[in-house]
Amino acid sequence: MSRTVRRLGPDAAVRLSFHGAAGTVTGSCHLLEVEGLRILLDAGMFQGLKRLRLRNREAPGFDVPAVDHVVVSHTHLDHVGRLPRLVRYGLRAPIHCTPAAHDLMELTLLDAAHIQEEDARYHARKRSSRHKPPRPLYTTDDARRALGLRAAPHRYGTWFDLGTPDGGGAPRVRARFHQSGHLLGAAFVEL
Repeated sequence: MSRTVRRLGPDAAVRLSFHGAAGTVTGSCHLLEVEGLRILLDAGMFQGLKRLRLRNREAPGFDVPAVDHVVVSHTHLDHVGRLPRLVRYGLRAPIHCTPAAHDLMELTLLDAAHIQEEDARYHARKRSSRHKPPRPLYTTDDARRALGLRAAPHRYGTWFDLGTPDGGGAPRVRARFHQSGHLLGAAFVEL
């Protein structure tokens, strides 16, 4: 069976912006825009130094409700930890990942939310926060809403469709995962 693959032409409007992991190795979050189609690659928390962690409370820097798809490479918090926060900003896009990442994301996000809620209660008791009252970055409910956006998981090496730029015909944007060996379910993303 032969197949014709149409590629975006040299005049196609393609834009890549960095909203994390730029100038630092934490907070992976990259927005790929292809002729109006918006694909968020990872949505990680900033970790480490306080000046980095404070960035988690800043506005995302892009139009969150306009995101069409989220593609996650793996489930470390610096790659998925900002998803519940983005839900608060209106994220409604399907989240694509591998089967193992699909399962691990639940453990990771619910655990992170629980720890943040516990930290907020601790700081309220100790009156050790400049926030009155201390608030978690996101709650267990936010994490559950983010988890509800997960698409059916995708096997390694299998193409999945991300749509057509500007809603027109071909060319379509598609992606597939390749094993990276980083941790269970981790992947390179080919678009």
